[in-house]
Parts: sequence; structure tokens; C-alpha cells
Amino acid sequence: MNKLFKLFLTSLLLVPLAQAESDLCSLAKEALQEAEKIRELKTKRPVNCKVQNKQEVEQYLRDTINTKVPDIKITNEEKLYKKLGLIPRAYSYKEEIIKLYTSQLAGYYEPTTEYYVMAGWMPEAMQLPIAIHELTHAIQDQHYNLDKFLDPMSLTTDESLARSGVVEGDATVVMYDYFNQQSGQARLAEQGDIRSLIFQAVASSNMLAGFKEAPRSMQASLLFPYTSGLNFSHSILKREGYAGLNKVFSRVPKTTKEILHPEFYQQNITFVPLTLKDLSDFFEVADLQISYEDRLGEFMLSTITNLEDETLATGWVNDLAVVQKNTDDVYWLLKLESPEKAAKLETVIRKINPEGVVKSILKNEFLGLVLR
Repeated sequence: MNKLFKLFLTSLLLVPLAQAESDLCSLAKEALQEAEKIRELKTKRPVNCKVQNKQEVEQYLRDTINTKVPDIKITNEEKLYKKLGLIPRAYSYKEEIIKLYTSQLAGYYEPTTEYYVMAGWMPEAMQLPIAIHELTHAIQDQHYNLDKFLDPMSLTTDESLARSGVVEGDATVVMYDYFNQQSGQARLAEQGDIRSLIFQAVASSNMLAGFKEAPRSMQASLLFPYTSGLNFSHSILKREGYAGLNKVFSRVPKTTKEILHPEFYQQNITFVPLTLKDLSDFFEVADLQISYEDRLGEFMLSTITNLEDETLATGWVNDLAVVQKNTDDVYWLLKLESPEKAAKLETVIRKINPEGVVKSILKNEFLGLVLR
């Protein structure tokens, strides 16, 4: 849900467009130099800059979605999320995404055109740290090709969120190291506990216009790359410095479980996704026709179960969800750490979504659900 956009987690002050584009873009050049020094990576070519107003930013979001994410994918993703109870049945998914992200955006780097776009309505005092965060994305892009790295058509929800956590966590630690540098504090790599920063980010997000009105799953998905991504990147920094973050782009986390639990990533366990054959064999449906398939992962499972059991999702091992053609029924196969956790998850999901679950099957550590 959040793969194409950027969120700066600070309360926003709206001010008139007072500065010329050339002045703001000069500031962006300074920010790029700071980002290169902190990130310990140089850009390979210049980064262009321009300033946009809110209407232009909203049009960018619309164009990006229309260009990079076909309507058929958005439609099926909406069906899946509604059946799983992640968003309300009456929620206008595409329009609400655009509205929500427009209200949060404070500048962005566009990898396709290689432009850094500054939000012209932001006060000057906030432009530099925003630019450092976003121009770290420009550095990432020139070294690791962000368009390919975050391609929404080739990634599951779980993979997309994991990769967004890598990208945004990286840029967020650079931004905080800039703050620390300015205030004479130790770099993040030297700090053992950053829970206060994560708490501040969550608290700040709750002050942003439009955020509190969004479904809980949307709020959580917006925050995940920045908060869990920050924690993940911090764990790498403490071990190996910024050189370690470069290695993450080569050995990319495949699941949100690895972002949520950095020690799991360090174990370098081979992840084998569930297949359509696994799903059809489990449900004993040989001719299942599908229009969409996805893996939700531990993080999205946690947004479903958190109000009932905030620890249950940690037992996630694997999952695969598909939308059936014609009926739009959802078949969801999950693998948990134990039969006991699978049985507990069945109870919780039936309680959360009693009208949606039309069938459930337990086989050892596997849980299969049919939702309508």
C-alpha cells in the first residue's frame, strides 16, 4: 500500500509559497552533499530539482499509480484486503490512498525521472532534513536502481513492505544522523536504544491531517517502513556501519519478519514461499481459477490480529492468499510455528471477521481459510 510514496514523520505547518525555486534547489544541493557524507556513498551523476504545489503532487501520485500499478491489480488488492478485514467494505481504496498520501507528502524523489521534488508549501526550516532523507533515495537509486528494487508488479505485499523498510529505514537513519551531527550527539551506530525515536515518529504521525481518519491497517502500513525500517537499519549500523546497509541491498530481506526481527535476518535462513500447488492441494481444489495472488506476511497478519492478540503474528512462518475468479472468494493458506498457534489464529480470525470466514481447515501447523 505504501511502496510508491514518502512520508516525513513530523507535524506539518502550512505556509505560503515564499521562496523561489532556485533558492530551494540550492538548499537541495547542500542537502545532497550532507547525505553523501553521512551515507558514505557518492552520487554518480547530478540530481535534478524542482518545486511543486499540492495540486501537482496529487497529480504525480495519480499518474504514478496509473502508470506503475494497473487498475486490475489495485482492484484485486482491494478485494483481498476487504475480505481479510484489513480495510472496510465500503472503503474507496484507490481514492483514499491518493488522498491520504497527498496529505502526508512533504517532498519526494522520483526514480523514473531522477528528480527531487520539493514541496513548495513547506517552511524553510524543515526543507533541509526532508531533502537529506529524500536525496538519500537518489543515492540509493544511482547505486541500486530503486525502480527495479521496489517494482510493485513483481513483489508481494510482504516483499514490498520488507523492501520499503530497507529503503526508508536507510534514509531515516541518515536523516537522524544529520540531526545528531547538528546537535553534537552521538551517531545512531553508537546508540544502543532508539525506542524513543520510534515513539516520537508514531506520536508525530498521529498529529498529521488525514492520518487518524485512515483505517488502522493503512496507518500501520504507512508507518512500517519508517519505524520498523529504522529499527532494522539501526541493528545493521551497530554491527557494520553504513557499509552493512550496502550489503542489505545485495542480500535483500524477503519478508517483513526479517525487518521486524533483525536477528532473524542475521540468521540468513532460506525462505521458500508457498506455491499455488500447495494451496490447491491443501484445500483439495484441483481446478481453482484465480485472478490474483499475494503473500501478506507477519506484519499484515499483525495488523489483523493485534487488537485481539498482539503476539500471535510472531508465529507466522508462511502464507499465500488468492482471489478466485467469478466468485471473488479468498483462499488463504497460512503456516504457523505450531499446531497450537494455528488453532489459536483460527479462533482469533473467526472472532474478528465472523461474517467473512465461511470455511476453516486445520492440519497440524497449517490453517486454511475461505473468506467471502
